[in-house]
Amino acid sequence: MIAGSYSSDNVGSPDPVTALSICHEVTVRPRNPIDYNIYGGDKIGFVRRTGGESFTFRGVFDSGAIVGYTETLSGTETFDKVCV
Repeated sequence: MIAGSYSSDNVGSPDPVTALSICHEVTVRPRNPIDYNIYGGDKIGFVRRTGGESFTFRGVFDSGAIVGYTETLSGTETFDKVCV
């Protein structure tokens, strides 16, 4: 398991979520109870998470691979991510 963090906002395009190592799951969670959108690798369509819920991307990911994207509904937020 490897943990890290990144920032995401609602300005411009959704922000990439990258794998920190070779892994099968990347879980993201905002540090505060905000609402945000999750996009797959193709950035087509999204799933909305509310109240700071976590989201897990599943697959086989290489270190540094973009596994998906996040976008807050307002402002900038720091997200924690864990690769397993």
